[in-house]
Amino acid sequence: FFVLGGATFVFFFVWLFFYYRPEQAKWLAEDEREMILAERNSAALQTTGLGMTRLDLLRHPTTWGLVIAQATSTYTQYMFLTWLPGYLLKAQHLDLKQAGAYSMIPYVAALLGSIAFGSLSDRLLSAKMRDGGRRRIYVVVSMLASMAILLVPATDNFALIMFLLAVALTGSGCTLTSNVSLANDMLVDPKYGGLLFGLLGIGSNCLALLAPIVTGVVAQVTGDFAGAFLVAGTL
Repeated sequence: FFVLGGATFVFFFVWLFFYYRPEQAKWLAEDEREMILAERNSAALQTTGLGMTRLDLLRHPTTWGLVIAQATSTYTQYMFLTWLPGYLLKAQHLDLKQAGAYSMIPYVAALLGSIAFGSLSDRLLSAKMRDGGRRRIYVVVSMLASMAILLVPATDNFALIMFLLAVALTGSGCTLTSNVSLANDMLVDPKYGGLLFGLLGIGSNCLALLAPIVTGVVAQVTGDFAGAFLVAGTL
């Protein structure tokens, strides 16, 4: 706790040193600066009518698609967060130190995979494709990858189990980042980003907060984690 808290405190000062408004940041590319300022000024000028509300956003099927994708993937994230060490302890019979070490592997894979997947999708998508919502293809691909969790109960090979868990968590993480980027692509007016991302956060957590409970109940009733993996993979 002291190390994590101390690192956050150090980062606070790093942030103060490196953060600049777009008008002042010397390291910002000129074309990116112009785009940011143009979008910000455009949003500030659009003051006609009462604007959009959360209810207006909820009338769009696109909003529900984004929320459902975010919610089901966050469910898997919360299941890993709360039950991965317990699974390794109880189902794989590792000791506490081993469970802690092996729990790190899927998260390192997800970290590297999410960055690589996001970079690849940005390179392959043109501006026209992004505006047309084509990033949803990458959301679908990453969601399919997260379904690797369904295969975990089918094998006793520990190395393969860790690989499948890493693929599932990476797919889930890529879904979350790609889905947020897709939401940003679909926003006609960036000033409503706060409303949309707020709905994504609320919607995803309403479902994901059930993950620790459902996983625990299913594991207790059935005596293993296969049913819990089935729930996450099905979602």
